[in-house]
Amino acid sequence: MGISVGDAQLVSLHIEADDLSMIYPNDWVKVLEPQWNKLSTSALVFALFHAEELMCVGIVFTDDLPELSELEKAVKEEFDNLSYIGYLFTPEKYRRQGWARLWFQKLIAETGLSKLWLTIEEEHLYGFYQKLGFSSYCKDENEEVLLFEVKPLVAP
Repeated sequence: MGISVGDAQLVSLHIEADDLSMIYPNDWVKVLEPQWNKLSTSALVFALFHAEELMCVGIVFTDDLPELSELEKAVKEEFDNLSYIGYLFTPEKYRRQGWARLWFQKLIAETGLSKLWLTIEEEHLYGFYQKLGFSSYCKDENEEVLLFEVKPLVAP
């Protein structure tokens, strides 16, 4: 990738429901926006910027969680003391360049968060999260959702 950790900044953003459309794709906004007033009181939005460009953004949910699938609901209690990562998004022109990896590295290094869980719905993302130190927790074949529980990540 050729980009050092110091070249990019992880910034905590306070965003309103109306701001979601400036950051996320429309289909994500349609799901997130109706829930945002409730979620925004405890959700932490972190954006990775490089040269004033948004490279990657994600949300750390600490208390209230977004609408969950049946599988997520079934395991939620087991992860009650862990933060949930959701809505991790990298604009298409910056994908496969290491920005999401750097987002995670900076998140761990700068916030001290080390116990996280998330779900993926696209099987091709499994390898990416596995390389970050996440391990498979369970899978629901009907929904094709994978759950991961993070192992301690090595900070950059």
